[in-house]
Amino acid sequence: MGKLLKILFSRAFTTGILIALQVILTITILLWLSNASIYVYIIFYLISICFVVYMFSSDQAIEYKLIWSVVIMLFPLLGGLFYLLWGKRSTDWRALRDLHTIYEKTSYLLDKGDDECNELATMDNSLKRVPKYLKNMTKAGLYKNCKAEYYSCGEEFLPHFIDALKSAEKFICMEYFIIEPGKMWDTILEILVQKIKSGVEVYFMYDDAGSVAKVPNKYYLQLQGLGIKAVKFNKLRARMYTLMNYRDHRKITVIDGKVAFTGGINLADEYINQTHPFGYWKDTAVKIEGDVVFEFTIMFFQLWCFASKTHVDFKRYKAENDIKGHGYIQCFGDNPLDAINISEDTYINLITRAKKYVYISTPYLIIDSRMIGALQTAARSGVDVRIMTPGVPDKKTVFYVTQSYYKALINSGVKIYEYTPGFLHAKNMVTDDDVAVVGTVNMDYRSLYLHFECAAIFYKNPVSLDVKKDMEASFKLCRQITKDDIERTGIIKRLTRAVLRIFAPLM
Repeated sequence: MGKLLKILFSRAFTTGILIALQVILTITILLWLSNASIYVYIIFYLISICFVVYMFSSDQAIEYKLIWSVVIMLFPLLGGLFYLLWGKRSTDWRALRDLHTIYEKTSYLLDKGDDECNELATMDNSLKRVPKYLKNMTKAGLYKNCKAEYYSCGEEFLPHFIDALKSAEKFICMEYFIIEPGKMWDTILEILVQKIKSGVEVYFMYDDAGSVAKVPNKYYLQLQGLGIKAVKFNKLRARMYTLMNYRDHRKITVIDGKVAFTGGINLADEYINQTHPFGYWKDTAVKIEGDVVFEFTIMFFQLWCFASKTHVDFKRYKAENDIKGHGYIQCFGDNPLDAINISEDTYINLITRAKKYVYISTPYLIIDSRMIGALQTAARSGVDVRIMTPGVPDKKTVFYVTQSYYKALINSGVKIYEYTPGFLHAKNMVTDDDVAVVGTVNMDYRSLYLHFECAAIFYKNPVSLDVKKDMEASFKLCRQITKDDIERTGIIKRLTRAVLRIFAPLM
């Protein structure tokens, strides 16, 4: 049943159904309307043009609009429906109002870090731009009274995560895209239940689309029955719903306001290599302690209040910290209900300031012209730009689209590596030994434009070198894609990649 639900709610299945309907409607028009068919098609094309004009009036990136224009005009009967389902940013004014109200009421808690930004600028003025941008756009503060620990795989992460959960005395907040019963989740759930019995508050939020085939439809009610304050984010509906496209892709755990975890790891057994659906699963995470943890707490409760329609006294979950660490840490959240692509802007800022190298790991590479241009310009300027993608894909169609970007990037000097042991799910970036990003953001349209995402950025912090060391070790396990590899690609595969790239926004 779980596999069936996963198929039924997948974008690929729905896209296939809509394309089939397009073909059936086209044939029906041609057979039954005969001479009048041209006029029917003109009407549908006029409707499609209206969709395109409407779309171009939005604040979305021009590249995104252009690709969707191709899809809409290619399928004049149902292309507009494609866009409404998977490309349109919501005009649901109630949702916008509710989320903005929560942000406005809590943003004053985040307005910190001016002194730290100035201190960082005295060390390296080029580093000031990114924290200033994030502070201006999201109120994200910059903190130096913090420390962090980087985990290069799920097996390394889990024992530390479990120990931290067991140490909880006041509250635990958890937010994940995917949960699935198994060794990992069952162990965690048992700890959460024990903690509730000892008086610890436990909040748990999971995304409905991410977990649709993993847990029962009303699993949050089972969790509530165990004493967990649980909510399912953005419930899937049988009818078309303007917010269904927005998923909570974040992975956050906060414990007592003193410890936070984030990264690419969900709560399912493949993330700790207990199961091997796609070979070895390479993922990463980070544990953070110190003043910046309160920002993760705020980030969690902002979306919790939005999803649960409840109110929380945010200040009650702030803890006193006496951590002394090295360097600076900043966390940020990105939401799709505004016109600003925070994650993409941050990545481009980091790429353009790099002088020596930029290393990126991402499970998917489906990017717009702004990102392509930033990567190409950096490489052409002599920066060592490397991108690591999976060697074993979890979604073949998405992998083909990822590979369609290789040629233009490689021709400009960008180095592409495919991780041969299995599936690469880590979402990291490190530049020049002094900045690293560990978070939930994939380099694809959905993460950059349509998902709730989060990440931690480390400036002049030891974690940067830890990320670099891990990526250098991973490059040795990869196959570097060369120009010869691109040239040897068969014509059928090239055409397949080119056609699938048209549908990149749907991936």
